[in-house]
Amino acid sequence: MSSGRTRWVSAFDFEVSADEIMIDIDISLLLPKAVNRALFEEKVSRWEAAIESVWNDRFYASVDQVELPVKFAIRFTHFKPHHRVIVHPGDWVPNQHNWYIDTPGFVVAHEIGHMLGAYDEYNGGALSPEKPMIDSTSIMGGKPSQGRAYARHLALFESKLIDRFGDSRIKIAEYQR
Repeated sequence: MSSGRTRWVSAFDFEVSADEIMIDIDISLLLPKAVNRALFEEKVSRWEAAIESVWNDRFYASVDQVELPVKFAIRFTHFKPHHRVIVHPGDWVPNQHNWYIDTPGFVVAHEIGHMLGAYDEYNGGALSPEKPMIDSTSIMGGKPSQGRAYARHLALFESKLIDRFGDSRIKIAEYQR
């Protein structure tokens, strides 16, 4: 993915079963010695909760009135990761591959959006070159703590699903709440 001079890798796997689609993102969190291990474990718990609340139980894939829920399994593992993230001490401006121990959970959920192929949706961010969008209600906007994930953030996944099944009628949609 790229926007202007900003480039990043979006990588994930997915499995389709009879009752759901599971998107897997494996992330290796690299921890310098300067980061307190106990604090790190606490933060990972908070990050997982934020990722879960932003991405899970929101989307489904549909074709011919068949709907399959789309779920996410974000695993922090060193075994064949899709992404490597260095967790630095302190608080600074994170990006997809550099998080800080004090990075809020919703900001980490924003970075997961990049791993899924979503562009930023705030002024000064890595906007889509085809459809630049500013949306303050979006997890990809400038205030992730107030934002939510939208089906458009899964456009890359939708295209991979269409490629796998050869059916351009497949759409990713949001559950109406």
